[in-house]
Amino acid sequence: MKKHQRKKKSVKRGRIFLLVIVIAAVTGGIILWNTPLSEIHVHGAAQYTEEEIKQLIFSKPSEQKFLYAWLRDKFIKKKQFPRILSYELEFKTIHSVDIYVRENRMVGCVSYGGSYLYFDKDAMIIESRTNRFEGVPIVEGLAYEEIVLGQKIKADSNEIFQNALRLADILQNRGIYADSIYCSYDNQLEFCVGKIIVKLGDSSYLEEKVTEYYAMQETLGEREGTLYLDNYRSQNPNQGFVFKEKTAQEEETLSENDAVK
Repeated sequence: MKKHQRKKKSVKRGRIFLLVIVIAAVTGGIILWNTPLSEIHVHGAAQYTEEEIKQLIFSKPSEQKFLYAWLRDKFIKKKQFPRILSYELEFKTIHSVDIYVRENRMVGCVSYGGSYLYFDKDAMIIESRTNRFEGVPIVEGLAYEEIVLGQKIKADSNEIFQNALRLADILQNRGIYADSIYCSYDNQLEFCVGKIIVKLGDSSYLEEKVTEYYAMQETLGEREGTLYLDNYRSQNPNQGFVFKEKTAQEEETLSENDAVK
Protein backbone atom coordinates (compact mmCIF):
# COMPACT_ATOMS: atom_id res chain seq x y z
CA MET A 1 0.00 0.00 0.00
CA LYS A 2 2.76 2.41 1.03
CA LYS A 3 4.66 1.55 -2.12
CA HIS A 4 1.58 2.35 -4.21
CA GLN A 5 1.13 5.69 -2.42
CA ARG A 6 4.76 6.60 -2.96
CA LYS A 7 4.36 5.83 -6.65
CA LYS A 8 1.27 8.05 -6.91
CA LYS A 9 3.11 10.89 -5.17
CA SER A 10 6.08 10.45 -7.51
CA VAL A 11 3.81 10.58 -10.58
CA LYS A 12 2.07 13.65 -9.17
CA ARG A 13 5.39 15.40 -8.53
CA GLY A 14 6.51 14.50 -12.06
CA ARG A 15 3.35 15.97 -13.53
CA ILE A 16 3.74 19.14 -11.48
CA PHE A 17 7.39 19.43 -12.52
CA LEU A 18 6.43 18.93 -16.19
CA LEU A 19 3.65 21.52 -15.84
CA VAL A 20 6.13 24.00 -14.36
CA ILE A 21 8.52 23.40 -17.27
CA VAL A 22 5.71 23.87 -19.81
CA ILE A 23 4.53 27.07 -18.11
CA ALA A 24 8.11 28.38 -17.95
CA ALA A 25 8.70 27.51 -21.61
CA VAL A 26 5.46 29.15 -22.74
CA THR A 27 6.13 32.21 -20.60
CA GLY A 28 9.71 32.44 -21.87
CA GLY A 29 8.52 32.03 -25.45
CA ILE A 30 5.94 34.81 -25.04
CA ILE A 31 8.57 37.09 -23.51
CA LEU A 32 11.07 36.36 -26.29
CA TRP A 33 8.37 36.68 -28.96
CA ASN A 34 7.50 40.15 -27.70
CA THR A 35 11.06 41.30 -26.99
CA PRO A 36 11.98 44.00 -29.53
CA LEU A 37 15.40 44.27 -31.12
CA SER A 38 16.11 47.76 -29.85
CA GLU A 39 19.74 47.87 -31.00
CA ILE A 40 20.30 47.19 -34.71
CA HIS A 41 23.70 47.96 -36.19
CA VAL A 42 24.45 47.82 -39.92
CA HIS A 43 27.91 47.04 -41.31
CA GLY A 44 29.11 47.16 -44.93
CA ALA A 45 26.50 49.53 -46.37
CA ALA A 46 28.04 52.22 -48.59
CA GLN A 47 25.34 53.40 -50.97
CA TYR A 48 22.38 52.99 -48.62
CA THR A 49 21.74 54.42 -45.19
CA GLU A 50 21.52 52.30 -42.07
CA GLU A 51 17.83 53.13 -41.78
CA GLU A 52 17.13 51.97 -45.36
CA ILE A 53 18.79 48.60 -44.68
CA LYS A 54 16.76 48.19 -41.48
CA GLN A 55 13.53 48.93 -43.34
CA LEU A 56 14.36 46.35 -46.00
CA ILE A 57 15.19 43.48 -43.65
CA PHE A 58 12.70 44.33 -40.89
CA SER A 59 9.89 45.75 -43.00
CA LYS A 60 7.14 44.90 -40.46
CA PRO A 61 7.08 45.57 -36.69
CA SER A 62 6.67 41.82 -36.01
CA GLU A 63 9.90 41.09 -37.89
CA GLN A 64 11.81 43.22 -35.42
CA LYS A 65 10.95 40.93 -32.46
CA PHE A 66 13.82 38.74 -31.27
CA LEU A 67 12.29 35.25 -31.47
CA TYR A 68 10.58 35.84 -34.81
CA ALA A 69 13.77 37.29 -36.30
CA TRP A 70 15.92 34.47 -34.90
CA LEU A 71 13.60 31.69 -36.15
CA ARG A 72 13.26 33.31 -39.56
CA ASP A 73 17.03 33.68 -39.87
CA LYS A 74 17.72 30.06 -38.87
CA PHE A 75 14.92 28.17 -40.62
CA ILE A 76 13.43 30.30 -43.41
CA LYS A 77 15.05 31.36 -46.67
CA LYS A 78 16.38 34.90 -46.47
CA LYS A 79 14.64 37.73 -48.27
CA GLN A 80 15.93 38.60 -51.72
CA PHE A 81 16.62 42.19 -52.76
CA PRO A 82 17.90 43.41 -56.16
CA ARG A 83 20.18 45.91 -54.45
CA ILE A 84 21.68 43.54 -51.83
CA LEU A 85 23.75 40.52 -52.85
CA SER A 86 23.68 38.96 -49.38
CA TYR A 87 23.31 39.76 -45.70
CA GLU A 88 23.96 38.00 -42.40
CA LEU A 89 22.41 38.53 -38.96
CA GLU A 90 24.50 38.13 -35.82
CA PHE A 91 22.43 38.19 -32.62
CA LYS A 92 24.44 39.68 -29.76
CA THR A 93 21.67 39.59 -27.12
CA ILE A 94 17.88 39.29 -27.19
CA HIS A 95 17.84 43.06 -27.69
CA SER A 96 20.76 43.51 -30.08
CA VAL A 97 21.62 42.31 -33.60
CA ASP A 98 24.34 43.20 -36.12
CA ILE A 99 23.54 43.16 -39.86
CA TYR A 100 26.46 42.51 -42.22
CA VAL A 101 25.55 43.61 -45.73
CA ARG A 102 27.13 42.96 -49.12
CA GLU A 103 25.63 45.47 -51.50
CA ASN A 104 24.99 45.16 -55.20
CA ARG A 105 26.88 48.26 -56.39
CA MET A 106 25.05 50.84 -58.46
CA VAL A 107 27.42 52.04 -61.20
CA GLY A 108 25.03 54.36 -63.02
CA CYS A 109 21.47 55.40 -63.71
CA VAL A 110 19.19 56.52 -66.53
CA SER A 111 16.25 58.91 -66.49
CA TYR A 112 13.07 57.13 -67.56
CA GLY A 113 9.38 57.87 -67.00
CA GLY A 114 10.03 60.61 -64.46
CA SER A 115 12.28 58.42 -62.30
CA TYR A 116 15.95 57.59 -62.00
CA LEU A 117 16.57 53.90 -62.62
CA TYR A 118 19.85 52.63 -61.14
CA PHE A 119 21.74 49.70 -62.62
CA ASP A 120 24.65 47.48 -61.58
CA LYS A 121 27.75 46.49 -63.58
CA ASP A 122 25.68 43.90 -65.49
CA ALA A 123 23.11 46.54 -66.56
CA MET A 124 20.50 45.06 -64.21
CA ILE A 125 18.04 47.62 -62.83
CA ILE A 126 18.23 47.35 -59.04
CA GLU A 127 16.56 50.55 -57.85
CA SER A 128 13.97 53.11 -58.93
CA ARG A 129 13.89 56.54 -57.30
CA THR A 130 12.62 60.04 -57.91
CA ASN A 131 15.86 61.49 -56.52
CA ARG A 132 19.51 61.19 -57.50
CA PHE A 133 22.12 59.31 -55.50
CA GLU A 134 25.23 61.42 -55.10
CA GLY A 135 28.26 59.94 -56.84
CA VAL A 136 26.28 57.75 -59.27
CA PRO A 137 26.49 59.12 -62.85
CA ILE A 138 23.48 59.47 -65.12
CA VAL A 139 24.03 58.00 -68.61
CA GLU A 140 22.76 60.31 -71.34
CA GLY A 141 22.61 60.31 -75.12
CA LEU A 142 20.68 57.11 -75.84
CA ALA A 143 17.05 56.00 -75.97
CA TYR A 144 15.77 52.90 -74.17
CA GLU A 145 13.08 50.29 -74.58
CA GLU A 146 10.69 49.62 -71.68
CA ILE A 147 12.74 49.41 -68.48
CA VAL A 148 11.64 47.03 -65.73
CA LEU A 149 13.01 46.71 -62.20
CA GLY A 150 15.01 43.49 -61.85
CA GLN A 151 15.69 43.21 -65.59
CA LYS A 152 18.55 44.36 -67.81
CA ILE A 153 18.44 47.67 -69.65
CA LYS A 154 17.84 47.41 -73.38
CA ALA A 155 19.12 50.46 -75.26
CA ASP A 156 18.42 51.23 -78.89
CA SER A 157 22.17 50.84 -79.43
CA ASN A 158 23.22 48.15 -77.01
CA GLU A 159 26.88 48.11 -78.12
CA ILE A 160 27.30 51.82 -77.31
CA PHE A 161 25.47 51.41 -74.01
CA GLN A 162 27.85 48.57 -73.08
CA ASN A 163 30.76 50.97 -73.61
CA ALA A 164 29.09 53.50 -71.31
CA LEU A 165 28.46 50.73 -68.79
CA ARG A 166 32.14 49.72 -68.90
CA LEU A 167 33.16 53.35 -68.40
CA ALA A 168 30.82 53.70 -65.40
CA ASP A 169 32.33 50.60 -63.80
CA ILE A 170 35.91 51.82 -64.40
CA LEU A 171 35.11 55.22 -62.87
CA GLN A 172 33.64 53.67 -59.74
CA ASN A 173 36.51 51.24 -59.35
CA ARG A 174 38.87 54.23 -59.52
CA GLY A 175 36.87 56.14 -56.92
CA ILE A 176 35.93 58.85 -59.43
CA TYR A 177 32.43 60.11 -58.67
CA ALA A 178 31.22 61.42 -62.01
CA ASP A 179 28.00 63.39 -62.31
CA SER A 180 27.18 62.20 -65.81
CA ILE A 181 28.35 60.09 -68.74
CA TYR A 182 27.45 61.05 -72.28
CA CYS A 183 27.65 58.65 -75.22
CA SER A 184 26.82 59.51 -78.81
CA TYR A 185 25.65 57.27 -81.62
CA ASP A 186 29.04 57.60 -83.31
CA ASN A 187 30.61 55.98 -80.20
CA GLN A 188 32.08 59.14 -78.68
CA LEU A 189 32.23 59.11 -74.87
CA GLU A 190 32.70 61.78 -72.23
CA PHE A 191 32.05 62.20 -68.54
CA CYS A 192 31.59 65.16 -66.25
CA VAL A 193 32.98 65.64 -62.74
CA GLY A 194 31.96 68.91 -61.14
CA LYS A 195 32.93 71.66 -63.61
CA ILE A 196 35.28 69.45 -65.64
CA ILE A 197 34.19 67.73 -68.84
CA VAL A 198 36.47 64.88 -69.90
CA LYS A 199 36.27 63.96 -73.59
CA LEU A 200 37.46 60.39 -74.21
CA GLY A 201 36.79 59.95 -77.90
CA ASP A 202 35.91 56.39 -78.89
CA SER A 203 35.82 53.38 -76.57
CA SER A 204 39.44 52.34 -77.12
CA TYR A 205 41.86 52.50 -74.14
CA LEU A 206 39.06 53.50 -71.75
CA GLU A 207 40.85 52.32 -68.63
CA GLU A 208 44.08 54.08 -69.62
CA LYS A 209 42.26 57.33 -70.38
CA VAL A 210 40.47 57.27 -67.03
CA THR A 211 43.84 56.61 -65.36
CA GLU A 212 45.25 59.73 -67.06
CA TYR A 213 42.39 61.82 -65.70
CA TYR A 214 42.83 60.26 -62.25
CA ALA A 215 46.45 61.42 -62.23
CA MET A 216 45.42 64.95 -63.21
CA GLN A 217 42.59 65.43 -60.69
CA GLU A 218 44.68 67.26 -58.11
CA THR A 219 46.23 69.57 -60.72
CA LEU A 220 42.85 70.43 -62.23
CA GLY A 221 41.41 71.18 -58.80
CA GLU A 222 38.37 73.48 -58.93
CA ARG A 223 39.03 74.74 -62.45
CA GLU A 224 36.28 74.79 -65.04
CA GLY A 225 36.71 73.59 -68.59
CA THR A 226 37.20 70.62 -70.90
CA LEU A 227 39.99 68.04 -70.80
CA TYR A 228 40.62 66.32 -74.14
CA LEU A 229 41.89 62.75 -73.81
CA ASP A 230 40.52 61.64 -77.18
CA ASN A 231 43.99 61.55 -78.76
CA TYR A 232 45.38 59.04 -76.25
CA ARG A 233 47.70 56.42 -77.70
CA SER A 234 49.23 53.68 -75.56
CA GLN A 235 52.52 53.90 -77.48
CA ASN A 236 53.10 57.43 -76.18
CA PRO A 237 52.04 57.56 -72.51
CA ASN A 238 53.98 60.80 -71.83
CA GLN A 239 52.15 62.83 -74.48
CA GLY A 240 50.50 66.14 -73.64
CA PHE A 241 46.76 66.59 -73.35
CA VAL A 242 44.77 69.73 -74.00
CA PHE A 243 42.77 71.37 -71.25
CA LYS A 244 40.60 74.26 -72.45
CA GLU A 245 39.64 76.66 -69.67
CA LYS A 246 36.05 77.71 -69.97
CA THR A 247 36.56 81.26 -68.76
CA ALA A 248 39.73 82.32 -70.54
CA GLN A 249 39.25 79.90 -73.45
CA GLU A 250 42.98 79.31 -73.38
CA GLU A 251 44.51 75.97 -74.21
CA GLU A 252 46.99 74.42 -71.86
CA THR A 253 48.99 71.29 -72.34
CA LEU A 254 49.15 68.99 -69.34
CA SER A 255 51.59 66.11 -69.39
CA GLU A 256 51.27 63.09 -67.12
CA ASN A 257 54.54 64.08 -65.43
CA ASP A 258 53.23 67.57 -64.64
CA ALA A 259 49.95 66.17 -63.34
CA VAL A 260 51.53 64.01 -60.66
CA LYS A 261 53.93 66.65 -59.32
